[in-house]
Amino acid sequence: MGTSEQNRTLGIDIGGTKTAAALVDLHGNVTNYQYTATPALDGPDAVLAAAISLGQRVLATTSNTTALPIAVGIGTAGQVDCDHGIITCATDALPDWQGTTIRQAMQNAFDLPAVVDNDVNTMAFGEMHHGAGRAFHDVLYVSVGTGIGGALVYNKQVQHGATWTAGELGNLVIRYDIAHQANDARAGCLEAFTSGPAMVQHYARLAQVQEPPDLQAVVAHAYAGDDHARQTITEGGYTLGMVIGSLLCVLNPEALIVGGGVSEIGPLWWQPFEQALRANPLPGPARVPVQPAQLGRYAVVAGAGCMAFHHIHQLPTA
Repeated sequence: MGTSEQNRTLGIDIGGTKTAAALVDLHGNVTNYQYTATPALDGPDAVLAAAISLGQRVLATTSNTTALPIAVGIGTAGQVDCDHGIITCATDALPDWQGTTIRQAMQNAFDLPAVVDNDVNTMAFGEMHHGAGRAFHDVLYVSVGTGIGGALVYNKQVQHGATWTAGELGNLVIRYDIAHQANDARAGCLEAFTSGPAMVQHYARLAQVQEPPDLQAVVAHAYAGDDHARQTITEGGYTLGMVIGSLLCVLNPEALIVGGGVSEIGPLWWQPFEQALRANPLPGPARVPVQPAQLGRYAVVAGAGCMAFHHIHQLPTA
């Protein structure tokens, strides 16, 4: 199938708290963006229904019939069997999400071909083709926000691994003593020390506050000179940088792209992150360029829409 400048895809982002949808053109431009709360506690059927309804609302706002989508791309929380469009594993953010057959539901609803992938993979794919990764072929993408996510990209293609778990950085155990004591690997994992919620909890312990604030408040306290807040953000960035620096040695990508809400904190987070990244005894990490992600709030819908184009048209990767 050939491509046209007028072609669009429908990009859908299904997250634990928010679902978004938009039209995406061949260059990654996003239009008709809309979002709604995800009815996560109402179960998978309700989540799918909300996503489909939102997509239909986006289409209803499109007066130009030549801009109607030719395919649907979905980025979702959880691990995805991309061959079958099924969720293979999910967190409590979307209860009972495991086993949900997203692709078939979307194809039936929109009567269009559909492609489904993990949300961080779609972010990385979008950045590679329309964002910070355009000049590179081999990249490690790291998302730092409510959780810690990752994606491995080689020759501009997301690598999924044998069982669809490639890039799952958040579960790397970095404190074996804590994991052993708790008899739970998650207690000592990277996400438990460097994600946004983890930093909020760390600040609450240091400052001895009863009601933990949100991350935005911690950041404001830090830039206002609060020592506990500054320590929290510095340690979060430094710890993540140490781990990612080691991964750069193992994976040896051309570049590192970092996105997610925590990465937008500013120099109080970025400086210790890069300092730790470059502190690896091997010279490789010091030479890897670090790029902030560029697609922002549209990263998942843009990336999912981009995936749909490539799925349909089998566009060249160069």
